[in-house]
Amino acid sequence: MRDLSIKRQNQTPLRQKAKWAFYEEKHFKRLIEDITSLVNDLIELFPAAQESQKQLCKTEVAEISAKEIFRCWELWSR
Repeated sequence: MRDLSIKRQNQTPLRQKAKWAFYEEKHFKRLIEDITSLVNDLIELFPAAQESQKQLCKTEVAEISAKEIFRCWELWSR
């Protein structure tokens, strides 16, 4: 199930994800708030996993370059 979900997410182009985010900005902000709250709750439940979670976050953030974000913004604003 997880593999199927990841495959589906990877097939969605970053441009399409960005367009959705900007078009539905208020819903997107609410979604981010909800996800943040749920993740924080999980962190409180499993404090031993915090170090591995930090490393995972650093890895994921490193994969998204500022250049990609800027390119998405340019494409969206056309």
